[in-house]
Amino acid sequence: ITIPIGGTPIVTGTSGVGTPATANFSCTINKAQAVADASGSITVDVWKAAGAIPNSGNKISASAPVTLSSSQLNQDSDISGWDTTVSSGDVFWANVATVDGSLTSATVQIWCQ
Repeated sequence: ITIPIGGTPIVTGTSGVGTPATANFSCTINKAQAVADASGSITVDVWKAAGAIPNSGNKISASAPVTLSSSQLNQDSDISGWDTTVSSGDVFWANVATVDGSLTSATVQIWCQ
């Protein structure tokens, strides 16, 4: 899930940007990763819906959003409390919960097996 804002700073509440990601197989989420265009801080809530565009009511990241903290890469975000079950055809999207204002692009990757 990529959060590009066309060269302008990402802002809190940014959602539904980029292209939603669709799972092509069933699996269990075991890791989340975040990478940004520069060192900075951002937290991103992950949404998932079965065969539909997700919204805030479909949040799976519980109280553990994908997080960068004064860094450019976090390869092991805490996924405790997440709904980790993924079915083929599930659609993922994201919402920026917090951001420090220095980032113009960030990508969240969900790992599963």
